[in-house]
Amino acid sequence: MRWRTLLPNGLSSLRIALACVFPWVPPDYRAFVVVLAALTDLVDGEASRLFHAQSDLGRILDPIADKIFLLAVLGTLLWEGQLSWWEIVLLSLRDVLVLLGAALWLVHSRGRSWKEMYPRLLGKCATGLQLIYLAALLVGYTQFTALLFWPTVAVSAAAGLDYWYVYVSRSGNSAIAATSERET
Repeated sequence: MRWRTLLPNGLSSLRIALACVFPWVPPDYRAFVVVLAALTDLVDGEASRLFHAQSDLGRILDPIADKIFLLAVLGTLLWEGQLSWWEIVLLSLRDVLVLLGAALWLVHSRGRSWKEMYPRLLGKCATGLQLIYLAALLVGYTQFTALLFWPTVAVSAAAGLDYWYVYVSRSGNSAIAATSERET
């Protein structure tokens, strides 16, 4: 039964490997690497649903792989001067909000609620837009990236706020559940 998780978790692991080598990939091939990472992100979730292979490891590995890959690409582009600090901050706003919210939620629930963390539609849209934006930037479609930048930032911010809403609403429920458990 566990063999089924090899494909989706392997694809997420591949995204982490792509992140590790991204800074050394020749610039002409970087857009291809971003597209390949986007495909692994798309296929790993579909494969886990198709093969009924959802796993606790996959639930954690997939979003971590997304964030590591995004960090590698944004860091490389910042280092090379293709993006400025303010662009990096705006593009990674959702990821920072998600990481902080998840950390606070886990601390608040004393680590019991990590299995309740699920991807959200706005988060998936934000990841897709971020990867499309970065691929277009790497290919040199400056007019397209100029049009896509602010919608990407807006959807990323909305996704971050959506995750915060979920964390706050569930934290209240976790606190009630924890209080009920202690009282019984």
